[in-house]
Amino acid sequence: MKTVEKLMETPAVAQALDFLKSDTEHTLKEQLEIVQIPAPSNDEGERTADFARRLTEMGYEPTIDKVGNVYVTIPGTDPAAPTVMVAGHLDTVFPRSLPLEVKEENGVYRCPGICDDTRALAEVLSLARAFRQADLKPVGTVILCGNVGEEGLGDLRGVKELFRTLEIDAFISLDHWGVDEILLDATGSKRYKVTYRAEGGHSFGAFGKPNPIHAMGRAIHSIAQLHGLKEPKTTFNVGVVSGGTSINSIPCEASMLIDIRSNSAQELAKLEATILEMCKAAAPAETEHWNHTDSVKIDIELLGDRPAGSQPHDGLMVNTFAEVLSVFGKKPVISEAGSTDCNVPVSLGVPAAVLGYGGTGGDCHNPDEWYQPDPNYPGPQHTLLMLLLLTGVEGVCQPKVEKHKK
Repeated sequence: MKTVEKLMETPAVAQALDFLKSDTEHTLKEQLEIVQIPAPSNDEGERTADFARRLTEMGYEPTIDKVGNVYVTIPGTDPAAPTVMVAGHLDTVFPRSLPLEVKEENGVYRCPGICDDTRALAEVLSLARAFRQADLKPVGTVILCGNVGEEGLGDLRGVKELFRTLEIDAFISLDHWGVDEILLDATGSKRYKVTYRAEGGHSFGAFGKPNPIHAMGRAIHSIAQLHGLKEPKTTFNVGVVSGGTSINSIPCEASMLIDIRSNSAQELAKLEATILEMCKAAAPAETEHWNHTDSVKIDIELLGDRPAGSQPHDGLMVNTFAEVLSVFGKKPVISEAGSTDCNVPVSLGVPAAVLGYGGTGGDCHNPDEWYQPDPNYPGPQHTLLMLLLLTGVEGVCQPKVEKHKK
């Protein structure tokens, strides 16, 4: 008998699985409530407080750390056994000014952020209730978490803080739809703001002074001559440019935002070095072109640093997930690499995976984002079984994961 089958026959686990199925309406209700709480990256305070309140009302004593992560710890029966975390991220990509109104039509719910990652938060809360209802006793410690800073310029600050302050031996992020999909590999990125400055002046009267926008244009021209890589996929983008005051003024300042990504840490570092050198070279090139006493200065600010990494596609996380899916007659589908909270543990050598939540959805990062619960309980059921296989259950099985050696 497979270990997962033995688990499912255990009364407490069977009770927890039944609870997750019966909890679907409550889970959806919480999802629809939470999605209407604004939570832009770096401004998640209202959701942090709300998530903590919901856990407290269950009887937990949640921890809120210094960056705004909220988590509860369910101690294992063996203090020396490993710790596994399941997390959904609190932040969304949408600004506070965007109206957050849920609209439903024919069983489809629309609201900015309703999937990414509000659905995950609702499932983490449902898992927390299931542990209470069934009195589950894992061998290893379980941490259930709502973390901050996954999106955009949040720069993974939440999960970086978690791995800086806690001992976590395996990590599951709920940040996908498709209950048979698993994401293992991490797309790394470096994000920069590059600013050029000079004296500026009248476009006619001060003509001959170096121009910060022209300097930036030189850099962009050089960057545009580069080519990325298809394998490992490596890309670059100048996404925002700004500067200047009027058409007839030599600007005092100009800046651009640059995004550099790769599935390989080595290729990411190489492309980063090349692009930064091009940016630096553009300042003296603009100065020398005019041979003026004024000179262009450059300032380079690192805005985001997401580490890249990969895991074996026949390793612990995918094999454990495959065992879970096998009892439902399915096989795992390995998704392409992505930029998620798993970037941090993967780069540290900690087993990690992104799993799908229940239901279906679409138009992520779009104000018309939608979610359909059809049905929504298989997601949390799969997550629970994988979590219990990793941590072990008293009297049933030992943990599949080992303590991580730093």
